[in-house]
Amino acid sequence: GILLGMASISLPVGVLSGDFSLGEGSVSAVKDQCTDLQKALLQITGSITSCSVVHGVLQQALLEQFSLIAKQSVFSSMASDPSTTWSWPVDASGPVLAPVVATFVTASFEFTIYLLVCETLLPIANYEAKACQDAISVESKRCA
Repeated sequence: GILLGMASISLPVGVLSGDFSLGEGSVSAVKDQCTDLQKALLQITGSITSCSVVHGVLQQALLEQFSLIAKQSVFSSMASDPSTTWSWPVDASGPVLAPVVATFVTASFEFTIYLLVCETLLPIANYEAKACQDAISVESKRCA
C-alpha cells in the first residue's frame, strides 16, 4: 500500500534518475520518518490507486472486449428466423453476461496478484531482510 501510495512520485523520479530502487527507498524513508497518521494516509492512497487501476482500467477494458465478443457472437449466430434456432436465447444473452464475466475475471486477477504477493514474494522479502539483518549483526559482533 505504501509503495503504491508513493508510486505517483517514485516512478517518474526513478525513470528520470535511473534509480529503480527508489520505491524501496521511499518505503524505508516512510517507515522511519512518517507518523502513524501519515503512514495510514499513504496506505489508503495506495489502496485507492490499486482499486482505481484494477477496476477503472482493467475491468473496463475487459468489459469492452467481452461485450464486443458477445455482440459478434450474437450477430454471427443470428438466423433469419430466431425461433428455429434452439441456441438463440443463449447466444442473445451473451452481451448481458459480459459485465458479470468481466467482474469475475477482474476479481480472479486481483486474487491471483494477492496470492502472488502475500504468499510468494512477501515471505521471500522477509527471508532476505532477516538474512541481511543477521549478516549485519554477525559482522558488527566480529568488528566489535
